Amino acid sequence: MRLAAVLLALWALPLQASEVTVPNTFQAGTPAVADEVNANFSAVETAVNGNAADIGNLQTAVASLQAVVAQHGTDIGQLQSDLAAANSAIQQLIAAGSPVLESQSYYADGLFFLDSSGNFIIANESVNPTGFAYYPLPGLDPVTINIPDDGTTVLLQTQGEAYITSFSAWSQLFVGLSIDGAVPTLGAEVILRMVSDDTKSSGGAHWDILYPVVLDSGDHTISVEVHTASTIESSITIDAQEGRAKLVVTRLGNP
Repeated sequence: MRLAAVLLALWALPLQASEVTVPNTFQAGTPAVADEVNANFSAVETAVNGNAADIGNLQTAVASLQAVVAQHGTDIGQLQSDLAAANSAIQQLIAAGSPVLESQSYYADGLFFLDSSGNFIIANESVNPTGFAYYPLPGLDPVTINIPDDGTTVLLQTQGEAYITSFSAWSQLFVGLSIDGAVPTLGAEVILRMVSDDTKSSGGAHWDILYPVVLDSGDHTISVEVHTASTIESSITIDAQEGRAKLVVTRLGNP
């Protein structure tokens, strides 16, 4: 949100220098009147000062944007570090022969559609507006799991298929794993980019997300969520028939 605010402020700044309107003109060989000359100099001074102020405001906005971008880079780096640490912990557990204490698979069922407005269209149900925001995958209810001990490693995996149904079109589908209602984060989401040609509707993609997470004791809710981009050329079909879309939750024990 802060980045968007800075960009809007930057966009509002003038990107062209102010034009100088000179009030008086002089002909060669004609004596100049001091007041007219002074008025011309005053007009130039006003324009120069205005441009200097605009440049100062632009420099301030650019500095703010650079600071926000740098902070986002730091945040992404921290997320990547956390994900790498979690993956390393998983590999250590596997190498040490960590037992699988519990593994459960949950399957969606049916065909679901996302239109170009970002709305879910579900058979025999009303349209569910998503506003291009993450929305739980229909037919696959959020799963609540109980973790008995702090620091328990859980492997979350979701798989599924999607395709577009229009010729000569492209679309994007975002798929993510949400934990306790949080927006899917780095490593827990994928973007499927699908393109069809002009002779057959062949644009399709398969998602497979494997996300390790360390959870504290208590109940936790896991859900598979999806949404489209705001600029797609075709509606998207999510094929969840015959177990094609699923969520697998695996709880690992200490070696």
